[in-house]
Amino acid sequence: MTEEQKAQWQQAFGNLPKKKASPANELTSAVMKYMRSLRCAVARINTTGIYDEKLGKYRFSGSTNGVEDVNCVLPINISGLKIGVTVAVEVKVGKDRMRPEQLDRKENVEKAGGHYIIAKTFDQFKADVDNIIKQYEYVAKGSSSS
Repeated sequence: MTEEQKAQWQQAFGNLPKKKASPANELTSAVMKYMRSLRCAVARINTTGIYDEKLGKYRFSGSTNGVEDVNCVLPINISGLKIGVTVAVEVKVGKDRMRPEQLDRKENVEKAGGHYIIAKTFDQFKADVDNIIKQYEYVAKGSSSS
């Protein structure tokens, strides 16, 4: 976008009140910010369809059904060996519930050795992440005394 286009956009739309983020989007943003503060590799995964103006309808995003909202790789140091631990986060606020595809994804992530968090509040999410970190700290302490 050129500077002239930016100025035109600002003139036309700059005074509109900003749309308030949904509680789910606010929690997702907080999850990502916290995980980045832990030096995680973080990716938000959007599975929502994309509106195609030419077709006049939504088309599939191509993402896998049931994939988590946020995918993180948590850096862990065990006796000098740096590993990345997968932490998948599904955000569920209010009456939102897990769909069968999401439950399957959770099971697959955990079977593969990853961690899966269903984040309903930030405090609950943070406690879950802190517990994951404590598990690896225990392993690290236990392996150094062997």
